[in-house]
Amino acid sequence: MEVGADGAPNATDCAITWEFVRNTTVGTGTAVTPSPLDLADTAAGLVATANHTAEPTIGVSLMAVALNQRNSQRWIARDEKSSMIVPATTVTGIGCRAYSPTYASTGVVTLFFAE
Repeated sequence: MEVGADGAPNATDCAITWEFVRNTTVGTGTAVTPSPLDLADTAAGLVATANHTAEPTIGVSLMAVALNQRNSQRWIARDEKSSMIVPATTVTGIGCRAYSPTYASTGVVTLFFAE
């Protein structure tokens, strides 16, 4: 995964917390279809949404990354023991949210996954 601020920096530095959490509902957002990196692969079998107007039901926090608005971060699971496992249950998965007391622009999350 990669996370970072996409908008122009605020006049003063501010913190953004990126949190990856388990969720048990889809929430209200825009449906997206993940593109395979290998064109010989089939389309992804998961359900994905972006730009939520109503958050999914949030569960346990799996990881939180606190960054300055001028930073980005990349996290790579080195093996199966350090990866985030998504259960094969309808609309149960992992969500990412960004929150900040002062940053007022957009953020970008890029996820790479294996099914």
